[in-house]
Amino acid sequence: MPFHLREVHGPKGSNNPNAPAEPAQRSQSPAESWEGFRAGQAPPPAPDVQEDRASFKVNIQNVVREFTALPSQAIEECSDSVGDLPVLGALYAYTFTHLKLCAPNNRSLLNDLKSLKTKWIRDSDTCILDLNTMKKGLMRLLRKSQVEEHICNTRLINEHRLHDLDINNIAALIVEHTTSQRRARVFYAMADDKAQYMVDTLQSLLVQSERVEKYKRYLLNAIMKLSRKSGRFPQSLQLSGIQDLKETDFAGGYSSISQGKLNGRVVAVKNMKIGDRSLQKFLKDFSNEAVVWCHAQHRNCLPFYGVLDEDANTKCLVSPWMTNGHIIGYLQTNPNADRLPLILDIVCGLEYLHSMQPTVIHGDLKGANILITSSGRACLADFGIVTVRDSHIQMTTTFEVRGTKSFMAPELLRVGSDDDLKKLDRRRCDMYAFGCVCYEIYTGMPPIHNPLAVRRSPRPTEARHGLDDDMWDLIESSWKEEPTVRPTAADALRQISFKMRFQGKSDVRPATEVEWNVEFLADAGVTIAVEDPFAVGHT
Repeated sequence: MPFHLREVHGPKGSNNPNAPAEPAQRSQSPAESWEGFRAGQAPPPAPDVQEDRASFKVNIQNVVREFTALPSQAIEECSDSVGDLPVLGALYAYTFTHLKLCAPNNRSLLNDLKSLKTKWIRDSDTCILDLNTMKKGLMRLLRKSQVEEHICNTRLINEHRLHDLDINNIAALIVEHTTSQRRARVFYAMADDKAQYMVDTLQSLLVQSERVEKYKRYLLNAIMKLSRKSGRFPQSLQLSGIQDLKETDFAGGYSSISQGKLNGRVVAVKNMKIGDRSLQKFLKDFSNEAVVWCHAQHRNCLPFYGVLDEDANTKCLVSPWMTNGHIIGYLQTNPNADRLPLILDIVCGLEYLHSMQPTVIHGDLKGANILITSSGRACLADFGIVTVRDSHIQMTTTFEVRGTKSFMAPELLRVGSDDDLKKLDRRRCDMYAFGCVCYEIYTGMPPIHNPLAVRRSPRPTEARHGLDDDMWDLIESSWKEEPTVRPTAADALRQISFKMRFQGKSDVRPATEVEWNVEFLADAGVTIAVEDPFAVGHT
């Protein structure tokens, strides 16, 4: 299965939006809710991975010592080297035992191995940046010593991949670097081939997240940041091609939408345009959207199928085609549709993004970016300007505020510098936009008001499609001038779920459609075959 797929494409446990939301035991003020939410979403202390890394090395040394085919002196030499090396200890030990036992007459290769070890120990502080070079160096020695029969310690590799202990140590080392102020600046400055290999490595680690679950949030934060800063996305996301491609009338901003077929499925192909951006900025924006969208896996988020990477100037993002279109057009065609379940879907998707680790901000929530599935569920789309909030390291970024002005919170419109932008809790800006979306859903029109002048759209004089006092209060509370008194997505989810049950409606939404099943991407020919960053070609 391609590296970007997971066994479960959706939320687990308490994140499941189909689980009925219980009403709050007591009424919390919005300010209390935000403070609790802020405390729950604040980055935890940077983990101390030294103990884990030491444990990985000890386990490798135990495997070395249990292999009695090596002379005792060689065992101690190998074990000491594993203890000194910052990474790839198991692959080093495998190479060492192979050269000692399978190719004992080639002393020059053992001398080369010793030289590599000395260099890596000396450069241990930056070894993560040269991980691919280190792996290739060991593999080169193994290839030079090809033999007909192996009598070396094959327990130090995992079939044709690095040993799990090496993989776990790589994950821990990445976390160590990305949560250190000094090392993180060097890590996120990676470019070109080094950045590509690291992005591919992070993606592979996240796909097999059960092995490194405790590091998952840090690895996800790392891949989102590195892809955005380097303009690189995981190569495993590439699709081999789209059939029956035809243009549509849908376009906007920096993209146009085509329709095609992928392995028999009708898909939407979002063709990204450079526009007035530099090529570097275009690649960074594209990679950011691809990576965040890839990892936003929820029944109320449009599924991501992959990337069509034609050339430097033509890049596309592929997702299922939603025949019902966006929510505003859907409601015009289906004016009697119940608005409340659709709003529940929207806030479920928003609550999922805000509760991700790291937290993801949508940044451009509006009716045109909410699509309707064949069973009538609403799902969030267009992850083009999403941002990641969670970080131990504040990295320098270029000041830019993007979005749709009539849906933007007043504090966002007042931003005048990058420092101002960093001070904002953008989840609250999403909640302001949520209020605007609710207004648009009930009235069929976007809100007409000037947020800077605190002049908002008035309540319609007659009730429209269920716009009662409760829902108007929720809209107005989302439009509060003071961000801290706006409801959180979790607050809104509780209120709407409780309201639906109070009205005798079920808050259990339809099951996900076939479009949410991404297992077909593993079929031969759907994705481009790329090298596993943990592959070991020597057998």
